[in-house]
Amino acid sequence: MGNQHSRLDHRSASTIGHFDTIKTLGSWQENDTQQDPYQRHYLLPTISPASSDGRIKLRKQSSPTPALLHHPRKPLARLLPFRSFTRDSLSESALCDPSNLLPVSLETKCSVHPLTPVSSFPSAQDDQISVYSTPPHQPKRESWSSAKRKSTLDPIDSGPTCVWISGRKFHHTLGSSYLLPCDDEEVDRLHLQHFMVRFAIQGNYLAPVSDMLRKGAHVLDVGCGPGSWTMEIAGEYPKSTIVGIDINAMFPREIKPSNSKFYHCNILEALPFDECSFDYVFMRGVAQGVKESQWAPLIADLVRVLKPGGWIELVETDSEMHRVGPITREFNQHLRDLMTCSLMDPHAGPRLNERLTANNDLSHITTTFISCPGGQWAGKLGQLTLQSWKAYYQALRPQICLSGKMTSEVYEDRLQICWREADEYKTFENVHFAYAQKKLRPLEDEE
Repeated sequence: MGNQHSRLDHRSASTIGHFDTIKTLGSWQENDTQQDPYQRHYLLPTISPASSDGRIKLRKQSSPTPALLHHPRKPLARLLPFRSFTRDSLSESALCDPSNLLPVSLETKCSVHPLTPVSSFPSAQDDQISVYSTPPHQPKRESWSSAKRKSTLDPIDSGPTCVWISGRKFHHTLGSSYLLPCDDEEVDRLHLQHFMVRFAIQGNYLAPVSDMLRKGAHVLDVGCGPGSWTMEIAGEYPKSTIVGIDINAMFPREIKPSNSKFYHCNILEALPFDECSFDYVFMRGVAQGVKESQWAPLIADLVRVLKPGGWIELVETDSEMHRVGPITREFNQHLRDLMTCSLMDPHAGPRLNERLTANNDLSHITTTFISCPGGQWAGKLGQLTLQSWKAYYQALRPQICLSGKMTSEVYEDRLQICWREADEYKTFENVHFAYAQKKLRPLEDEE
């Protein structure tokens, strides 16, 4: 522990000199550490070499939650920290059985993932689409206290209809338009993204909620994914209760801290909690599933379940990368076009401040961003960021190929050029943070 600071300085030395935002955040972290004697430091996870199928594997020491170590782990869990399940451990209701898949003609529009603006369909066999249905779940509105008492929200719901595109599993739920898959590879990617952001800001949040969490608070993690953030906060703050909700039931079922809970829930519908149920609401990485017109009602619903004086924090990565090469710019434009055609905001990150300001129940709005470099040129953080980009654009491959942009073979070949360009052009992306406090009394009482 004594040389932890020097190790961190050495690992980040190759990136500090390139970005003013990292310098600013570094000084902020130093001041924050002086004010907070409980401040922890986070090392980069160790990435094992990619397997033959191209999946990224994180070694056991990447796990930042000691609270989980007393639980028995299956062999795969030693490689993938926080892994919620393996295919062998899933029940038939939770996993799409390939023997039950119904092949659907590519010309049938209803078989296409609803997010994909398809102009033409490639004829390659690996781009075929299959659909498998499971019973939809419609959670009823439930207060925090009654949900805690009766547990009527089903934490192991089997999930929505599944769509298989090019070997990747997508959910297919009416009213949802999430662009990314919901399979094991996506679980790996989300863990990787979590570690990257956590190291970049040397923490799990920027809102001033440390004292609240240490004393005990009710926390809501919106769009929790596999539960990386949820379980880490639960492990660090045992007096608090952390609730994670997501439209995809990829979160842990059994191996998790006792003060964490997970529920299947579509965040674009009314949240199944009463007003003023949580002290802190956290939401990260939902821009690929929220249409531009849905942001205002979504934030209003998050504020509704937030207690007066509580904090809301939003984190989004800007879809536009910076200092890019010509092929990388082309792929980046494919992503922005895909989001625009799906009525989503490709610049949701930079607009977080604007959206929080539009809500009259919020005050003390603070925004910032940090630049995350990708490539060998940026040291170990750059290598981690590059692995995150690789997993992200692999997840987008079915959508981009089905939109008629290119075949899978061309996609893979050109994607390899992008990673070489990252080192040549010193590419980076910006991650945006915004947090605000709910006013202590309604606006009408202040007038």
